[in-house]
Amino acid sequence: MYLKDGEMIGSIGITIISEYDFKGELGYKIGSRWWNQGYSSEAARAVIDYMFRNTDIERIDSFSSVENPASRKVMEKVGMHYEGLLRHYYRTRDGFHDCTLYGIIRNEWEQTFG
Repeated sequence: MYLKDGEMIGSIGITIISEYDFKGELGYKIGSRWWNQGYSSEAARAVIDYMFRNTDIERIDSFSSVENPASRKVMEKVGMHYEGLLRHYYRTRDGFHDCTLYGIIRNEWEQTFG
């Protein structure tokens, strides 16, 4: 993610996790200086729109720590739906963390944004 002046403020992308199932996973990171300004939502919307308009992708997932409500807000703002809790889904130096799973499928995107 870059600002108009070229300053890099974060990263975003979709990784294809299954070509057979036409599935991708959205991931993003942004510097704390730019939190709560709408940049992540704007970038996520653009990436999701691009994938549904230009590829055969059927589903896009995203995960967020239960301790990161701002990230969950991003997923909800871009049309993703809460699908469940993943217990001890990843580990940091602080220990294991639970995550929320969000997803959007092609027909939901088409009805809302397409």
